[in-house]
Amino acid sequence: MVNYVFNPGSEDFEIFLKNKIFVDKTELIYHLNNVINSPDRFICVSRPRRFGKTTNANMLSAYYSFLRKKKNRIKIFNDKEIAKFNEWDKYLGKLNVIKLTMTDFFTKNTVEDGLKEIMQKIVTEVKNNKPEIEFKNENDIVSIFEEIRNLTDKKIVLIIDEWDIIVREKRNEEVKEYLKFINKATKDKNYIALAYITGILPIKKYGIQSSLSFDEYTMISSSWMTKFIGFTQKEVKSLCKKLQVENDKLNKSHTRKYKKRKLNEEYNNKEEIINCKESLQPEELTHKNILTCNKINSNNKLNNIQKQKMQKKRRNNKKSINEIENEVNFKNMKKWYNGYKLYDEIKKKIYRVYTPFSIVKSIKMKEISNHWNRTETFYALSEYIEMDLFGLKEDIIRLRNGKKIKIDIESYQNDMSSFKKKDDVLTMLIHLGYLGYDIKTKEVFIPNKEVMKEFITITDSENWNIIVKKLERSKKLLKATWNQDFKKVAELIEEFHDETSNMDNNNESALKYTILLGYYVSDKYYNSFLELDSGKGFIDIAYIPYNIYSKYPALIIELKYEKNVETAMDQIKKRNYPPKLKEYKGNMLLVGINYIKEISSNSEEFKHYTCTIEEFKK
Repeated sequence: MVNYVFNPGSEDFEIFLKNKIFVDKTELIYHLNNVINSPDRFICVSRPRRFGKTTNANMLSAYYSFLRKKKNRIKIFNDKEIAKFNEWDKYLGKLNVIKLTMTDFFTKNTVEDGLKEIMQKIVTEVKNNKPEIEFKNENDIVSIFEEIRNLTDKKIVLIIDEWDIIVREKRNEEVKEYLKFINKATKDKNYIALAYITGILPIKKYGIQSSLSFDEYTMISSSWMTKFIGFTQKEVKSLCKKLQVENDKLNKSHTRKYKKRKLNEEYNNKEEIINCKESLQPEELTHKNILTCNKINSNNKLNNIQKQKMQKKRRNNKKSINEIENEVNFKNMKKWYNGYKLYDEIKKKIYRVYTPFSIVKSIKMKEISNHWNRTETFYALSEYIEMDLFGLKEDIIRLRNGKKIKIDIESYQNDMSSFKKKDDVLTMLIHLGYLGYDIKTKEVFIPNKEVMKEFITITDSENWNIIVKKLERSKKLLKATWNQDFKKVAELIEEFHDETSNMDNNNESALKYTILLGYYVSDKYYNSFLELDSGKGFIDIAYIPYNIYSKYPALIIELKYEKNVETAMDQIKKRNYPPKLKEYKGNMLLVGINYIKEISSNSEEFKHYTCTIEEFKK
C-alpha cells in the first residue's frame, strides 16, 4: 500500500537518488534535528522555482517517516553528509510524517473543499495503516493530529510543499481562511515535533489570528539555511570537475581509437607498396618504378596528413563564439547561472548561489543555454513589469543595462497583488528569482545571463524603446543642471511634462511629478528628499550626494506655480539650510522652476516652464 500524505516514506527520494547528477544536501537534516521539539521547530523556506524545494521535502519525508524496519532507510543515508555527524540517525524513521503538496488539493478546489480533502486524505491513509484507530472528529485538523499523536505515541513532522499556492493565484478572499487553517494546525501545538513549509513567497501577514508564527528563510534573509538554497559555488565546481574527469576518459578513449586507426592506415600503406613492387614486371625498370611507387605513396601519405590537419583547422575555425560560450564548463556556468548573493548572518559569509535546475539540465544536455521554465513566474515577469507604477519601467531598463538599484523591501506585502510602489514589484521579483539582492548595499540586480535573456525578450519592443529614450533625456537634464544651462533645463522639463497625463497637467502635484520623472537617474549620485524641513518652511526637492566629498553639487529645487523663477530663487535664499545640507554649502546649486498655466493650449508656449540656476555662495 502506497501512502502519499501519512508516512509516505522514501520512494520519491530514492527515485531522485538514481540521478547521475547529485548534490548532497542531507546536512540540512542535522540542523533540523537540532530544533525538533524546540520553540524554533516552525520553519518556512521560500525560494524560486527550480531551486530544489520539492527534493528537500522528499528527503525529509524519507528520513523522518516512521518505519518498523529501518535497515533500508539506513542504507539511503549512511553514505551521505548527514552520517558524518554524531547521532545522525537519532530521529531516522521514528516520527509520523504528514506531507502535503498543496497544489494537489487547491489547483481545482476552493479553499473550503481543499481543506476538507486534506483532512479526508489524512484520515483515510491513517486508517489504512492502522485500522484500529477511530477518530472522534474527522472534520477538525487539530483533533485529527492530536489523536494521531496519542494513539501512535509519536509526534508529527508536518511538511508542506507549495504552501503559497492560494497567495500566488491571487485568491485574496480565500487567503485568510487558508492561513487560519495552517495556523490552527500548528501554533503552540505540542503534537508538532517539526513543521517545515516551503514555497516561493514569504508568509503573507494578516491579523494576529491568521498570522503564521514561523521562522522565515528567504532569498533576502536566509541565515544558516543559505547553503541549502540552490547550489553553492563549491558544489558547482565539484560537478564540473567530475564532468571534466568523465570527458577526459572519453577523450582518451577517442585518442586510443584514433591511434589504432592510424596504425591500420600505415599497415595498409605498406601493403600498397608491396603490391606496387610486385606489379612491376621488367627487371630493368624495377629500381626506377620502385622509387616512383614509393614517392607516390609518400606523397599520398603526406597529402592525407595535410588534409587531416586542414580539416581539423577548419573544424576549429568553424567553432563559433556562440559554441565556445555554450560549452559546459565552470566558466560558462558561472556566467549563465550564478549571481544570487545570499548572506549567512551566523557565519558572516556570503554564498554565491547557482540555479540547480539549470546546472543539472546543462550537464545532462551537454549544452549551456537558457533553461528557465516558462511557468507562471515567467508570465508574472511580463505582467508585473508592465504595471503603471512610477519609475518601474525606467528601473527595469536600467537593470537590463547592468545597473544596480537601491530599493526599499519593507513595504512589500508578500503577495502578488498588493503593490503600492515600484519597490514592491522589484521585491517580489527577488523572491521569484528574477532579481538578485545584496543585503549589504540594499541593491537589486539581474543575477546572470540566463535571467537577463528573459528581460531582454520581454523588453524588446518599441514601447520599451521609449523608456530608454526617457532615461537618456534624464541624463541630459542632470548634466544641463550641473552646467547651469537653465534654458536647456526648462526645455527638457517641458518635454517630460508633455508625456504626463493631460488630465493632471495643470496642478502642483503634476509639477512635482514631472520634476521627479525628469531627474529620475539622479539616484545614481544622490539621495532625494521631498518637503525637507529647512526651519523656515520646506524645501520642495533636495538632491543630496551620497558622499559629502562628491564632485557633484547638492541640488536645492524650489517649484513655483503661476509665479516666476525670481520668486522661487528668493524663497530658497530666505530659508535656513537643515543639518543635512550644511556640509554642502560650498558645493550647492539653487534651482528655481516656474510653471505658467494660463497660456492658451494653441500657443507654442503651452505648458511653458522657466528656470534659473545659481551657485550657492557662503
